Amino acid sequence: MKIKISTLFGILALVLLIFFIYLFFIKEEKCNNELCFRINLRNCERASYNTGEWFYKIIGKNKGNCVVYVKNIYLYEKEFEIAEALKGKDMECNIPLSEAGFYMPIDNIENCHGILKEAILDLMVKKMHLYIIKHIGEINVTEIKII
Repeated sequence: MKIKISTLFGILALVLLIFFIYLFFIKEEKCNNELCFRINLRNCERASYNTGEWFYKIIGKNKGNCVVYVKNIYLYEKEFEIAEALKGKDMECNIPLSEAGFYMPIDNIENCHGILKEAILDLMVKKMHLYIIKHIGEINVTEIKII
């Protein structure tokens, strides 16, 4: 039984196509340190990084941004209430390509959205509220100028 050259060429082309799809769309680097992740983030190349407290995964480019998935695993060095409020929550960050790699996504959540961001902002508001309540006697109302 003879195999036609065109059939052989077709099979080879299909194998190469599958290889390139895997290489460019499926394969992701698993980083063991922040530097590796930041280099991939700078180039917006698929990679993931698990710090033990945070999990990051670079999804890819979209409309001039690098899309990164961020999930909190558990904050071991923080207060129990904070750690529990953030545990297991996630968000997606759209980092402008001009800024990608200069900071970790959790360091600037301005371009993020999701339940993790909402939980972080909620904790910030609660802490600010407690600070104001605690120091209300120290605020001098006559010194506040209304523009």
